[in-house]
Amino acid sequence: MVDVLNKQRGELDLLSGDAKNKKKIEIDKNLAQLAEFDRESRRQLMAKRNDMFKEVIDEITLIIQDIGKKGNYDYIFDEQGVRYYKESSDITQEVLKRLNKK
Repeated sequence: MVDVLNKQRGELDLLSGDAKNKKKIEIDKNLAQLAEFDRESRRQLMAKRNDMFKEVIDEITLIIQDIGKKGNYDYIFDEQGVRYYKESSDITQEVLKRLNKK
């Protein structure tokens, strides 16, 4: 696509009048197609990257949970937060109960 556009731009210099205007329209159309191709390619690559990343994170999470259960850990943290915790340590219901009292 880029080679075609470069060729068309070279041809544009040799034209005049209506032929030049038609060639400009053709070039603009091809530029729009190239831009759309670029956007779609980037979107597909990003989606593929995200899918691959999610697979790795899911696998890591399963391993961490297994280590937590077998090692009898109460909590496992990483830079983003809690990766594993015992269900018995969850105080969410107590917090909600106190909030609802207010």
